[in-house]
Amino acid sequence: MRSVVRQGKWLVLLIGVITLPWFGFAILAPVPAWQLAVSLAPRNAAFQLRLAEAFEREADSLAGFHDLALDLNFKAHNTYRKALDLGSNSAETYLGIGRTALGLGEIGEAIESLRHALQLRADLGDAHYYLGRAYNRQGSSEAAVNAYRAALSAEFQNSELHLSLGHSLHQMGHADLAAESFRCFLRRFPRSAEARAGLEQALLRSRGS
Repeated sequence: MRSVVRQGKWLVLLIGVITLPWFGFAILAPVPAWQLAVSLAPRNAAFQLRLAEAFEREADSLAGFHDLALDLNFKAHNTYRKALDLGSNSAETYLGIGRTALGLGEIGEAIESLRHALQLRADLGDAHYYLGRAYNRQGSSEAAVNAYRAALSAEFQNSELHLSLGHSLHQMGHADLAAESFRCFLRRFPRSAEARAGLEQALLRSRGS
């Protein structure tokens, strides 16, 4: 019995020796780490999902380099799709597909995927927010406002939410509500030139109506 316990302890130690360096690698260089994991288990949906998320985070960090970020976003989108094909049909997978589709300008696919995510998890604030952005890109201001308000109800934390809501409300002609949203944004980011310009336009429109 003692020998079995001893062997078990050695097995746990061996697993730790093998896996701990990999976790450190995944923290320091997530894309190559998950690419390695996927190469070892290409039909593992969870690994594909983690790789897609790593591609997307790297794309966000390189937002100032348009071509590099676009290429990474494209890779993230395709990898989310692979995860879905392998059975990862969670709300988070559809959210990733919708978010990256939006970044690639595929508005119809973004809206469809984000709606699917919300059918699976109606309280997913991220999906409401990105759905609002997709509707805004489509020119559907009322649908965008409804989605942004749903994101607020879900207590979604994003610095751009009130700014995006303000623009959509202004496009609908709700100047007073737009001004309120711009003020909410300016309380957190008082130096935002975009929010100040939006507030000025909303106030001018309100006074003229």
